[in-house]
Amino acid sequence: MEKTKIRESNIELLRIIAMFLILVVHASFRTLDPPTSTEIHYNLCSSFLRCFSESFSIISVNLFILISGWFGIKTNFIRLCSLIFQIYFIGIIMYVFLRIFGNLDALNAKDLKAFILIKDHWFIKSYIVLYIFAPILNAFINNSSQQQIKYFLIAFFTIQTVHGYSLISDSNWFSDGYSPLSFMGLYVLARYMRLYPNKFTRFNKYSDLLIFFTITMLLTFLTLLHITRTGRGWAYYAYSSPLVILSSIYFFLFFTKFSFKNKIINWIAVSSFAVYIVHCSFNFFSTFFSNYIKEWFDTKSSIVFMIYTTGWLLLVFFSSVLLDKLRICVWNMILNKLNKTRITEKSL
Repeated sequence: MEKTKIRESNIELLRIIAMFLILVVHASFRTLDPPTSTEIHYNLCSSFLRCFSESFSIISVNLFILISGWFGIKTNFIRLCSLIFQIYFIGIIMYVFLRIFGNLDALNAKDLKAFILIKDHWFIKSYIVLYIFAPILNAFINNSSQQQIKYFLIAFFTIQTVHGYSLISDSNWFSDGYSPLSFMGLYVLARYMRLYPNKFTRFNKYSDLLIFFTITMLLTFLTLLHITRTGRGWAYYAYSSPLVILSSIYFFLFFTKFSFKNKIINWIAVSSFAVYIVHCSFNFFSTFFSNYIKEWFDTKSSIVFMIYTTGWLLLVFFSSVLLDKLRICVWNMILNKLNKTRITEKSL
């Protein structure tokens, strides 16, 4: 009997970590806001940890796009339908849950339209655009020389930095990396690194990790300094920030330089995207996710806060994965039903 091939788990582990880091970044500055200059002055240790947490986890979204670009998206209608089914299936389950336990009001026409159009999920919308345009990007990569792609990348990231990074410009062309255009640039970059490795991508994995931690510390200190001088703490944390992109690249490259296989990691990774859908659904973020974290931050010691928050993030993560396993079962039942119907029609 032929054995089922097990997928390499190094990148699947990275996929899991990237999604958990999205929870961390949402639990950090998005929930608690950056520390103020007064907080830095009177409680430097706590302020440092908050900034370090943001610096460490801000790479999360970029990692997902780099993973997609590394392997290349093979756009498929069934896979696209599966993604859309996942969004609405989990969305409906979360709506029912929040109606029962979260005091969520019934959807009015405006809310229903927002749900159908996925209005509140910027990442999902941007990723769907990337997914649809992937064949065009693949064709460009496959039919261009190494030099042509390199010049494209230099031009793209130069323009994005000048006109799409709010620390330098107020332009909204790239929305600080919150856009499908930025996703496309990262996608091409990842494909280029995979197809044309060079001395900058061939460092050993420990050097990659050192570069990542060095940039993380640099982001942390720059943020603390910027808040102290200007009172603003978001400046260095755009997804289009060159430092954030470099940090994402070397954390990603670290995982490409070792290999192992693990069925449990692969099983979890398949459902990792559900974590984003769950914790950003309707008012789950404000009613449950961030409210608990704010309460613990205000009432608990730093150690207890970190323990409670870590446990809460793990609970949200694995509950979302289990919910997605139900979605996979339902989706497979639908596909089996459609396949049987198709076979029956052909036999008539």
